[in-house]
Order: sequence, then C-alpha cells, then structure tokens
Amino acid sequence: MSTLKLNSSINCLGCDVMRQYPNGFRTGLCFMCFPRSIDNRNCEINFNDILKMLFTRKNSFLRCDQKIIDFLRKELEDNYFKRLSKPIPKGYMLNIGKNHYEDHNLVTGESTKYWRGCIMVIEPGANDADNDVPLAVFHLDKNFNIV
Repeated sequence: MSTLKLNSSINCLGCDVMRQYPNGFRTGLCFMCFPRSIDNRNCEINFNDILKMLFTRKNSFLRCDQKIIDFLRKELEDNYFKRLSKPIPKGYMLNIGKNHYEDHNLVTGESTKYWRGCIMVIEPGANDADNDVPLAVFHLDKNFNIV
C-alpha cells in the first residue's frame, strides 16, 4: 500500500484550521486530522488515514489540500476502479457521504447504532453532486475500509 509523505507543520492540509503566524504559511499535518502525527510529526499517512480524516472531521473534504485529494484519486484509480464493470471517464468528480441510523429492538428495548460511509464517483459534467446518479459508489465499514 502506498503512503503520502507531507512535511510537518502547524497549518493542516486536512482541516485547514491550524495556522502559523507570523513566520508565514506552512503545509503539513495536524493531530486532529491525523492522530498518528501526534507522536511523529513527519509520519507517512496511508489511504485508511485519509478515509478516517474525511469521514470524521466535519467539512474536511471541502477544505482538504489538493495533494490529499489527488492521493485519494490515485488510490481509487489504481486499486478500486479496476474492479468496476464500466470504465470511469477522465475528469470524474468525487463526493463523500455518510449515514447514521439506529436499530431499535422492540422486544429487548436495546438500540444499536450504525454508521455507513460512501465515496461516490460522479460523471464529469454533473451539475449537482448530491442529486446526480453516481457512476460508482464505494461503501466503507466502521473501520474505514472500502467493502
């Protein structure tokens, strides 16, 4: 599995919340988006780390640095698009979504919470990523692995 190497910094490439002043703009990781960077500021992040960040940090997909999005695209193209029955056209768009729901057992009264995330591949000319029919959908399990 390939990894992404990013320089350490106070300004995060994932959430774009932390910044360094007045020394200038720097890029890298923050411990909120990539918890493994707490112990090692120069750590290499993998595909699973990026999926965790995208699905646990609010609005991170919209603010994420292009290097991380490009890494996500490359991993999908190299490892997951090959499994699809139809080829994905160049210029495709990505969208992520997640659903939270509960299952209530009427007999025992127990409640079980479920989480389901997905990465949608949308055609290049789509106007509304939330309502257009995706070309492919990759679902994630609770450990942020694509199933």
